[in-house]
Amino acid sequence: MSDAEADVPGPYKRVAQTLLKESDRGCAILGAGLLSDALEELLRSFFRRSPTEERAIDSLFQTYAPLATFSARIQLAYALAILPRTLRDRIEAVRRMRNDFAHDWGPIDFEDPRTADRLVIIMGRLQKREDEPLPEGPGFGQGLTKEQMVRRLTFVLNIVGMTGRLRVLADLAREGRDIRRIVLAEDEQQESSGRTTRST
Repeated sequence: MSDAEADVPGPYKRVAQTLLKESDRGCAILGAGLLSDALEELLRSFFRRSPTEERAIDSLFQTYAPLATFSARIQLAYALAILPRTLRDRIEAVRRMRNDFAHDWGPIDFEDPRTADRLVIIMGRLQKREDEPLPEGPGFGQGLTKEQMVRRLTFVLNIVGMTGRLRVLADLAREGRDIRRIVLAEDEQQESSGRTTRST
């Protein structure tokens, strides 16, 4: 097991391993699906929990319903102040990248110039590190350069981290915690640190 895999919490290890075996296109599309499902879970944590209401709530997320799309889930969670701004921006970058990969019939991968800005939003700027061990085993990184594998691994770990963060917020909401206060405080802290950085 590599050090990177050891950093992945148990429930997400299989997800990370699956994503790492995918193409860049598969990573982007499946990663977006994971985030969309986690956003649905977060939104549901604020809805009625009565079994008699379950059908009405389920219908909000199906087919052409108001919350059936990834985009609608992002927008509503942010508008309700249950999704921090920086996390919203990163998830929105994944959503746009997913659309690029899903709707472009030609070759496209994480090295394509169309994905570069979105990858920076999702992952930050990658630092070259020669000492990083890479995952090993069947299907991991076959045919990829070390740089391509590091980029994919970083993307996967960011997807797992964002999904985990959404699930923590949903759990806190189900426990009755005021996550709006937590999220708004985080946004305020990010905003003030941004102002401090710009003024120096």
